[in-house]
Amino acid sequence: CAAIACALAMICAAGAANSTAVSWAYTENTPVISAAGTYPRLAKLSDGRLLATHGTCVSFSADHGDSWTTTRPLPTPQKTAMSASHRLNPANHQPFVLPGKGQNGADLVLISYRCDTNGFGNAKVGTFYTSLRVVTSLDGGATFGDEIVLIENTCLRRTEEHANDNSIYSSYRGYWEPMPVQTDNDTVLLYYADDLSVEAGKSPWRQQIRYFTYSIASGAWNTDTANNIAIDGSIRTSSTLGSRDGMPSVTKLSDGSFAMVIEAQDYNNRSYIRPDGTKTEKGYAGMVITLAFSEDGKTWPIEKMRPIAAPTNLFTAGSIAAGYSCGAPYIATLPDGRVAVSYQSSEDYIGDRGVRLPYVLRVIVSNEPLTYNSDIIATEGGVSPSFTALDAPFPAVRNESQVWNSVSCIDGRLYALSSTRVTGTAGSGASGVMVTSEYAAKP
Repeated sequence: CAAIACALAMICAAGAANSTAVSWAYTENTPVISAAGTYPRLAKLSDGRLLATHGTCVSFSADHGDSWTTTRPLPTPQKTAMSASHRLNPANHQPFVLPGKGQNGADLVLISYRCDTNGFGNAKVGTFYTSLRVVTSLDGGATFGDEIVLIENTCLRRTEEHANDNSIYSSYRGYWEPMPVQTDNDTVLLYYADDLSVEAGKSPWRQQIRYFTYSIASGAWNTDTANNIAIDGSIRTSSTLGSRDGMPSVTKLSDGSFAMVIEAQDYNNRSYIRPDGTKTEKGYAGMVITLAFSEDGKTWPIEKMRPIAAPTNLFTAGSIAAGYSCGAPYIATLPDGRVAVSYQSSEDYIGDRGVRLPYVLRVIVSNEPLTYNSDIIATEGGVSPSFTALDAPFPAVRNESQVWNSVSCIDGRLYALSSTRVTGTAGSGASGVMVTSEYAAKP
């Protein structure tokens, strides 16, 4: 597979009065975190260092991201009785730090991830293994061990009868994209996307956001799935097709409530124009970025959910630009209470669209501080009027995709991370450093 590079940018957001009062500080001389890895994510340790996960590795920075050292691999996933016959693929690593909760006052670092059958997307018929796991460090990230399997299962990838079609019987389902957030002094909720537990017989494009609970005091996980649905994409839209609600990312807001962004299909009940210009009936529309609110992190009222980013011409009749998608969002709260949201967009990708992931990174910032009672205006194409788009952290380069991105606000700096892939006529290779221009600050 193609090598993936992780790049990083930051904007100085402390004290900003509006969405444009920030400036990207990334330059062509800023080093990449690593020349390999996907799903780059960031956390801060108590000693001030930054910890970044990328692929199956972890790296550290002692100078606010100006340089990265001590890249080390995470432990190899352990085989279970259920996964014994499968070659395992760990991905979607997400770090979370509990200061001083490790041994001898060190930080406890929890890294959650999905682990499934490697290379199974190319299989036509077979059994697919899926799981969510956590690996822990009791010494602030110096060593890792104590892998915990939170949930695991298998499902039939395809039946012989439907081996070559695109029916509901031909797609594998599983547990995806874990995301931890501390909700009170003793509780961490680990959100994840789940299309395996959706009612049998329904389209695999229906997906739910669920959560597990971790007690900081006892160190125990509650993995009961009887009543752990946060958002149910199989029922929340007016479309009979439901919505594939996935890639949850959650942040705590200034009033103590929580905001979540997901990739979703809020407009499945409307017709749209495919990139080739043909019109669909009311069916699967492109993915959009949807914002949700919760007072306790567990209950997310459907009536407060709003799409905040979508392809510009998603619903423009006759436009060949319609049918593009936005996905893989991430959210962070800024010091002044506003939020920044990153996502990948296929609309602005430049180059061969026959590649698997023709996306580039986009970042938007809310115009006002967000609270549970914020009134967000839904988008019907482009960015919501409640948000402002920043200049791209990394410029769109022909045949270079920017995927599985994230944003993190640490010590007044908003970091944007992206894994990048360059695709050529002869195949794929790694990109080096991504170059950006400064974002001009306005008075």
